[in-house]
Amino acid sequence: MMKKGIAILMAMLMLSAGTLPVSAEEIGSAKDYIEDVLNLDNNAEQSWTYNADSDSWTLSVVSAVAYPVLPDQQGVSVCVPGAYVKGIDTDGDGKEDVTALEGTEGVFGSLVIERTLQQLRRKQANT
Repeated sequence: MMKKGIAILMAMLMLSAGTLPVSAEEIGSAKDYIEDVLNLDNNAEQSWTYNADSDSWTLSVVSAVAYPVLPDQQGVSVCVPGAYVKGIDTDGDGKEDVTALEGTEGVFGSLVIERTLQQLRRKQANT
């Protein structure tokens, strides 16, 4: 009962302070901001590390929320099996510039994903 009362009080305070979007325009603006902030293509600080023992690429910790209160604790990282990755695009042209054979630590850029099963099978056969 006490928690409900506190939650209602907090919601009323937030509404009265104008911190919650109330119009369609404000909601759209907030949505655009959130999508922009969480889009990894817009994050120049992301880096990938390759681990040969597990044949996987691991993303550095990036923000998992648009408005972090505790930035050091509100991050996320992912690990992608190497079989699904051609390499890392470091210059934004969509092509792999660094592969598992060339780099292992702190490669800044975006993953270039294996797009077809044939490419994946070929890659697995060569390893």
